[in-house]
Amino acid sequence: MTTPRRIDKRLVHRHHEQECFLREPTWDNSVPAFGTAIDENHNALSGQAAPLVVMLEIARQLSIATCHIVHGVPATWHAIANHMRVEWHEQPLTVRQLNSPQTRAVVTSSVISRNSMAANAISFAIALQHRRRVSATAKVSASWATLREYRILRGQNIHQSTLDTKQSPTFLPGARQRRQTLRSELSWDCRDTFYFDHEADHIPGMVLAGASLEASCCLHPSPTARFIDIHFNRYAELDAPVFVEATVVPGDLPGGGSAGNTTISFTQTQHEVCHATIGAF
Repeated sequence: MTTPRRIDKRLVHRHHEQECFLREPTWDNSVPAFGTAIDENHNALSGQAAPLVVMLEIARQLSIATCHIVHGVPATWHAIANHMRVEWHEQPLTVRQLNSPQTRAVVTSSVISRNSMAANAISFAIALQHRRRVSATAKVSASWATLREYRILRGQNIHQSTLDTKQSPTFLPGARQRRQTLRSELSWDCRDTFYFDHEADHIPGMVLAGASLEASCCLHPSPTARFIDIHFNRYAELDAPVFVEATVVPGDLPGGGSAGNTTISFTQTQHEVCHATIGAF
């Protein structure tokens, strides 16, 4: 039996095939079920927070692909993320399990509503199943804008570009950590094709998610991140610094200890552009 091909790059808004984490879907009662695929040496697999980074990207790609395939959203429209939540319900799947034909990602529900910012807002509930057991779930809320609507929304900022911007190997290179708090200016590496698969006029939301997880790992060196809940309030622009502040909210763990959740806030020109909460196993 041949391995199913990866999905068309345009349907997940990617330019490079290796950044497509979904295989072509099979259909079950008019609902597409996607296999998952990730290269064993992919850079997204490095680091303590890798399972959540990978699941976030699977959820992001799955919601976009479903909008195009099921709801008929044109591939040229812009997706505007509002909220994402990803949670592992058991120990995260290995790469071998993710690439297994017994693993599939499905949308369990979707709700379409009108939105003043763009033509439609669509909310999804997503399940990642392995051997028919739910390993992880996700919720994604996004708006869609035509090219004209997007140009109006972005105004002069649409002329910015991530090309030739920062080239930092970490998101928080100058982090100042004290007890249960961390502060830093956000950085990134525009050469990383996972986070910067194509040119953009803003800082990608996955950069903010990756920085959130990096901050949590700094404050919690040992526990594996179990969930991330992240809200995007406005675009993070390329021409002004973004400041990151993370704080641990103490909580008791079974058998003693206090990992607790980590809250992370991103501000730019004194406005919060994004905030996230991360919890550990």
